[in-house]
Amino acid sequence: MKRSLFPLIFPLLTLIFAVSAWADLDPASPYLRGRGSSPSLDNLDSSRFTVKPSGRSPRSSQETKVEEKTIKVEMEHEADTVVTATPPVEEPAPPQQEAVTEIPPTAPSSQISEDDSNLLQRLRYLIMGVSDKELESLRTNPRKKTDADNSVEITLAPTYLYYDSSSKYSVRNFSSSSPGYTVGLSLWFSPYFGLEGRMQSSLAASIPSLNDDSVGGWTLSKNRIGLSFRSLSLDQPLSPRTKWRISYAETSTAVSAQNKSRVSTNSSGVEIAFEAQLPSSLSYTHDIGVSIEPKLTHREKNNPEGIKSGKSNISTAISAHVGGEIKFNRKSEIFWLLEHRYERNLFKGEPSVADPQTGDTPDGLTVDQSLTLFSIGYRWGK
Repeated sequence: MKRSLFPLIFPLLTLIFAVSAWADLDPASPYLRGRGSSPSLDNLDSSRFTVKPSGRSPRSSQETKVEEKTIKVEMEHEADTVVTATPPVEEPAPPQQEAVTEIPPTAPSSQISEDDSNLLQRLRYLIMGVSDKELESLRTNPRKKTDADNSVEITLAPTYLYYDSSSKYSVRNFSSSSPGYTVGLSLWFSPYFGLEGRMQSSLAASIPSLNDDSVGGWTLSKNRIGLSFRSLSLDQPLSPRTKWRISYAETSTAVSAQNKSRVSTNSSGVEIAFEAQLPSSLSYTHDIGVSIEPKLTHREKNNPEGIKSGKSNISTAISAHVGGEIKFNRKSEIFWLLEHRYERNLFKGEPSVADPQTGDTPDGLTVDQSLTLFSIGYRWGK
């Protein structure tokens, strides 16, 4: 019987020892709890491990209940919030603002006036050749060396002239000579820019009549007025000077009312001239110049017979001169001047009246006018 119980006792003992060992390994095993008491941190110690004190006092059962109640209320509130959640309300879009066209700012009036002032100053400098400060300095300079420092110049000269008109039409074919005069005035706003005018006229000239042997009075006048631009050196009196002049020029002839076989004429237009003064010493200067009148308006007038050399015409003229100046000082000088002017008139059509000498009415007449003047005069400046 002992032999028959051993196989049963041995497995039972083995199971008991295994459970006891597992209890030692598993801290949550009920075998670690003290009998007759509820589990706590003190009686869960198996003396194999040391629990680090938490530093907090154990919460009472009342605090635990309050916390559980708070958690429950929060969960219910969250559930109500989820259930009663409503879709978000779309906010109305803000009203669209109308596009406003921006007007670019305009320049202030002060800036515009300043720009205009600068433009006027540049234009003034271009014309006058000097700035306002330099011009004031030149005018107030007590040591003025040359006649280029003058602001006003007056010219007076007796003149002798010779005029010749050549044409196949006898009305325009004649010549005359007589004494005359020359009067000139120059206003220099700066040493480089000024206004010049000149008048020349014959005295007691006459031309023969075609109807009889009588001689009638005849007058020639040559006038111009225009702007002059000079290039010179005020510090070097012996340096060459050049001058450009743009003028309105007029050359006219007038016959007496008794001479009905002749016509009065007038040629006017723009004249462009270039002059050069070449000083050879402080007391003498050579003067040369040329000019052109590219398009003239030529008219025949003041004739009771209504004589016309043609229906229309094309006219042009050129001139040249040489001279010299004897300078006493910058305010006083004597000059001589020899000048020649040539004008051509090309007519279209037949003359209105037949030639008084030949009786012909030639078509397409040509008239060549030559004028030579010689003057010796005095120029005063200030």
